[in-house]
Amino acid sequence: MEVKIELGHKAWKNIKPTIESYTHDWTVFVQGVNGNEIKHIVEKVIFHLPDSYPDPNRVKDKPPYALSESSSQGLSIEIDVFFCPEAKLKKVHYVYDVFIGDEVVNISWERKLSFPNPSKEFKEKLLLAGGEIVDLLNAFPVMSDGFIKIKEEPVDEIQSVNNVDEATINSAVQNIDNLQNKCSTSSQEQLDFNKLLEENKKLKESNIEIKEKTDAQEKLMDYYKENFSRYEANILNTNLGIDQLKKKLEVDEREITTLKLQLQMLQVK
Repeated sequence: MEVKIELGHKAWKNIKPTIESYTHDWTVFVQGVNGNEIKHIVEKVIFHLPDSYPDPNRVKDKPPYALSESSSQGLSIEIDVFFCPEAKLKKVHYVYDVFIGDEVVNISWERKLSFPNPSKEFKEKLLLAGGEIVDLLNAFPVMSDGFIKIKEEPVDEIQSVNNVDEATINSAVQNIDNLQNKCSTSSQEQLDFNKLLEENKKLKESNIEIKEKTDAQEKLMDYYKENFSRYEANILNTNLGIDQLKKKLEVDEREITTLKLQLQMLQVK
């Protein structure tokens, strides 16, 4: 049988930073797809935060399987989903990337979990959790080394073959799920990388525009400096001319005074 679970997170920017200077709040969750209640098969979910957070290993043993925290940048957290004792698959492990931004983030991914040959009791729980019956022969490739004979008696021999086949399928299911996780993570990393490239391109274009404006302003300043130097030289020359005229005026005034004195003396004679 196969059941789907959903991993995702929501993130939004705070109006003002927290006491720890965190700028964003976010919530990571594990839940059933389309509202299915995975509590019938999930025993607990453990969220492993970085050691910088108090009590970094947060255990959620009942729905909602969610964790709310704050940060100033994106981070990776590990998530362990433990199943009830009837499930032969004890747990699945995920590495989830929480990314934040100026806009509200609301994103999730679906994960398929396969439980081959479940017991009757566990099959009922799977159905309650939204599980579906699938054809494993079509879902997985044929494995040439999947069957090993251990005993000679027909009944025991068949049981041994079934046990080995089930273990092999469980291993294949886990490997496929891990590959899906890596592909999803890689896809997200590629999206983030493309976003960074686009932002870098915009920054380069902005820098080019700023440089062009700066160059134009520098040319304008050089023009003003050149003209100012010319005007300054003209002003200096004019001031020199004025000083010379003042000196000449003083000489002329002295000559006039002398002539006046001579004229007075002549009048007296």
